[in-house]
Amino acid sequence: MNPGTTQEKECMFIKRVYKKCIISLLFAAIMIIGQAAYAAEISVTVNGKPIGASFVQNGLTYAPLTPLLRAMGNWETSWDARSRTASAETDLFSLSVPIGRDYVTADGFLFGLNGECMIKDGRTYVPLRSFANLFGAAVTFSGWDTPVTVTTSQPTFCSDEDFYWLARVISAESQGESLYGQ
Repeated sequence: MNPGTTQEKECMFIKRVYKKCIISLLFAAIMIIGQAAYAAEISVTVNGKPIGASFVQNGLTYAPLTPLLRAMGNWETSWDARSRTASAETDLFSLSVPIGRDYVTADGFLFGLNGECMIKDGRTYVPLRSFANLFGAAVTFSGWDTPVTVTTSQPTFCSDEDFYWLARVISAESQGESLYGQ
């Protein structure tokens, strides 16, 4: 091939396009990987009290387990390094939070979360919204410049009369059919 021929020019043009494509693909891959690993810090309050370092990753807000549970009630937490599971207990029930799983166990029943429980900087983190909703708490996100708020509700206690009428409604709905095993 003589320098400057049409064939040589086409070959050089293809090489330049090829290099640009490779560089563009590498740049895109770096951006995608970097974005997936990106975790923005965000402030979270429970009943008006801040709970410490929380972050957003892959569109989910993660909160530290122990401060979250303590702010939501009288929880005692522990860690089992062998099974990589955080545990928490109250007078009402026990909770198990396995790391790397997208569920928690409460008194032996599995409850799904919308993300995996994880460890970051030596602390156990849980997906905030689905975890707080398990306890009947409301989670509100107003914007990046305001804290995510978690509001717990007080338990509602029922009187003997409430249970009487509930039993009457259930009996009427079942039309006298046994409720054993239902």
